[in-house]
Amino acid sequence: METRVCRKCNKEFPLTEEFFKKTKLMSCGFYKTCKKCVAQYTPEYGRYKQLERRHKMTVEEYEERLIEQGGHCALCSARQGDDRRRMAIDHDHACCDKELACGKCNRGILCANCNRKIGFLEVVLKEGTIVPNKGTWLERAMRYLDSYKNTAPTQA
Repeated sequence: METRVCRKCNKEFPLTEEFFKKTKLMSCGFYKTCKKCVAQYTPEYGRYKQLERRHKMTVEEYEERLIEQGGHCALCSARQGDDRRRMAIDHDHACCDKELACGKCNRGILCANCNRKIGFLEVVLKEGTIVPNKGTWLERAMRYLDSYKNTAPTQA
């Protein structure tokens, strides 16, 4: 009987449907990861790994931050899932790479719309100053960015 070594747990199993899921994508007809290992990788596990890798933050820290913000975006009233996506962790791109944050420069949790707009705003602020009208999103965004100025780590 033909066998396969699972690429996650490195254990050898018979190459059957009992141990591996079938697929037309592989020449042998089965995935390279055993069913037991695949079952461990849930969406929540993926979320945990992404938060840890990209922002040096745990799911618990993310949830705490969201509660501190009143359960909504730091800049508007959008709530988790309003646009069918999980809200983003904003971080200072002047400190870190756009994809991987050091964890020290994490700011608030923003909806996708505000996250995109704050990124554009930071680019514009490098070119000059802005005087926002009172009570606008822009005023909230400027206060938000100012509140993190003194807490940003210095680049080495």
